[in-house]
Parts: sequence; structure tokens; C-alpha cells
Amino acid sequence: MESSVVILISDEGLGGVIPFGRAIKEHGMEPMLITGEVSKSHLQHWKEIFIKIHVIDNPYDYKIIKESAQELAKEKRIVAIFSCYDGTVLPAAQAAKELNVPHPNIDGLFNSRNKYQMRKITREGNLPTPKFALVGSIKECYFIKDNIGYPVVIKPINGMASHLVKLVKNEEQLIEAYHYLEERISDNFYGNYSNFIQFYDGINENINPLKTFLVEEFIQGNEYCAEIIIKDGEFHRVALFQKILEDTIKFHENGFVYPAFDLEEKREEMLWEHIEQCLTVLEINNCSAHVEIKDSENGPFLIEVNAGRAGGSIIVKAVKEILGIDLINEVIAIQGRLRAPNKVIKNEIERIGILSIFSHKSGRLKKIEGIEELKKLNGVIDVIPFSFPGDIIDITDKEVFSLNVLVSNLTQIEMEHLHKAANELIEFIIDSV
Repeated sequence: MESSVVILISDEGLGGVIPFGRAIKEHGMEPMLITGEVSKSHLQHWKEIFIKIHVIDNPYDYKIIKESAQELAKEKRIVAIFSCYDGTVLPAAQAAKELNVPHPNIDGLFNSRNKYQMRKITREGNLPTPKFALVGSIKECYFIKDNIGYPVVIKPINGMASHLVKLVKNEEQLIEAYHYLEERISDNFYGNYSNFIQFYDGINENINPLKTFLVEEFIQGNEYCAEIIIKDGEFHRVALFQKILEDTIKFHENGFVYPAFDLEEKREEMLWEHIEQCLTVLEINNCSAHVEIKDSENGPFLIEVNAGRAGGSIIVKAVKEILGIDLINEVIAIQGRLRAPNKVIKNEIERIGILSIFSHKSGRLKKIEGIEELKKLNGVIDVIPFSFPGDIIDITDKEVFSLNVLVSNLTQIEMEHLHKAANELIEFIIDSV
């Protein structure tokens, strides 16, 4: 029997490396990993799961990924090459294309990773789009008042994890935020930001994401995130989560719930239709997608699309609990053009919720206190840490999901009270580094 391999691409340990490695093994295929530089402890842990691991200098260069994949696989058949880390989704697909391996539509991935390009395309497709502009200097900040108006959000063109997303209410704050982003952007996800972005719209020069940022109108309204799979142009809706406990300062995602509270069926259908219209004009195909939208008094607006991957690990677990759909296996199937997986046994839950507990300090984690007490509270299904003793937690300008609480059948008020109680119970014991 011919050996088959699936090659996962990562950097900085991001993109669900361990659960995907295990799932690939369960499919009867050999998991292999290509990654940027990581700690020895990461590598030692991964070697228990992956058959082979290559550490490369630049996992954002598809040519280097291609060469590494060929060396890893040798004579074995490559079923899929993909990444579930936003920063390497596009080069992974480009490498797959070079090797004649199934892959998502390249243009669609490009359009979702480049948030400025995404805005241009939805606007040209006559879909509701926030006003937006690029700013690459302090001088360009002065045009925002007339061209967009305040308040606005400033953020990296190809960012992730709410990294350096800032809400600003006037020109003085915008200039201050521009300086802050320019100064701090290279501190995190540097590999993602260090490559110039090309445009398909006639702009001759490439754009440096370390110096040029996206400014867009701040849309108020209820926020939702959708899990969806697109195969050969057909949409397969999975779940529409409502975001609760909104944080407009740090843009941390404190809570999710499915099904949404007080969302009429007709309104939900309108939101799904808007999501599908956006994915269509963005040419996103043959992949999973995590899509974020806001439902304003003027209707739905797309916030962003994370094409090529599902939501984070806790979203994946919640979907599996309530719907019996394993999004990890769904991603592997769509990436490798494999048979869609069967549903797993789901729990008898009418509504599932997620509460996120964030550390308020950076450093080396010694332990998390309060987990056992939290597990005993009403409605709690599970308490799931994503940071462990010895891990370095760096909360600088981004969200780090250190601990999540999975809950069932609670009202919105009960979830809000539980979130407050959890924050009082949980203590991250952290040493400075």
C-alpha cells in the first residue's frame, strides 16, 4: 500500500499543530511538519506526533516550503499541504499548487489575507463596506477626518489575533496610534509582517505592512462569527456564533454563544446570505473559513475573513459538542479532497457558550489557580487551559487565549455573571522574564 503524507505548515507554534497532527494520524496518513524557528520544548513535544519535522528560515516563502515538502515526502504521495495559521495559509497553498497538490483558490486566500484588498473587492461588488483608507505616514492621517470621519479603527493590513487593533475617536488619537503601530508591529508575528504585500489593482509599488496600516470606519452592532466550508463553489453552513461581552478597547473576544441569543430566523438567514455573497466576490473556494461580521442598523458588514482555516481550538470543540461536526477532520478532508468525515456523537445541549479568561500580565507561566473551583460552578461543562506551566505568555498588543470555559444552556445574563466569577477565581501565577 502506497504511503501518503499530509504536511502542515506553521510558524511560532501557531495553527493547531498538535490536534491536526493527531487527526492526520487517525486518517491513516503520515503527519509531517514544516515550521519556522521554535523552542526545543515545542520540537520535542511535536516529535511524539509528527513523523518528520523540518525547521526552515522562512515559512512565508512558498518556494522554500515546496523544496522542504519534496525533501520530507521523498517518494511518498503528498495528499495535502496546508496551514491553519493565518500568516502561512497563502504560501502553503502556493507550494501545494506548485506540487500539483489540492489547494484552496489562491486568489481567494490573497484577498482575505490582504484586508485592504478585501475592502476594495466587496465595495466594487456593491456589498455594504465600511469607509476605508491606507495610511503610510502622519501626513495621510490628516485626510481621515474628511474621507472617513471618526471614530475609526486602525490595524495592520494582514494582521490576526486582534494584534494592534485600535479604536480611535479623533485625529490626535489616530496620530498617536499610527506611531504606536509603527513602533510595535515588529514585536509580534514579525515573519508575517516582514514581507511586502503585492496588489492586484494597478498599484505599482508593493506595500510594506510594517509602515502602512488600514484605517476603516468603526461599525457598531452585534458581532457574529461563522464557520463555513466552501467546496467547488457550494457553501456548507456549519454554525453562526454570536460574540458577547464585547471589548472595544483591546478587541478581546470574551465570549461566544451558539445558537445566538434573540436572533430571528429571518435575520439569521440574511446574515448567512451576506457572508456567502462576500465569500463569492472574494473568490474563496475549496477551503474552510472563519468569517466575522457585524449586524448594524444599516444591515450586515463584513469585518474579516480567515480563509483556509476554521475558528480557534475552543470554537472547534464547541461545534463538536453541540453539532457533532469535527472541524479538524473537515479541514483535512477539504484540503486533501478526501471523503467528508462522518458526524461524531454530540451531547444533548440546546445552547453552548464559550468564555475566555485572559492573563493580564506577560511572563513565564508557573501555574493557573482556581480551575477546580471554576469547574464546580453551574453550567460549566469544562475548563480548558491553552497555556501551561513553563509557557511564555506575551499579551503585548494581542489576545492570547490562555484559558477557556465551555458552558451549556445558560442565559446571556448568567454567562455574564459566570464570566465575572471566573475572572475572580482564576489567577495566573507568572514570573517575569
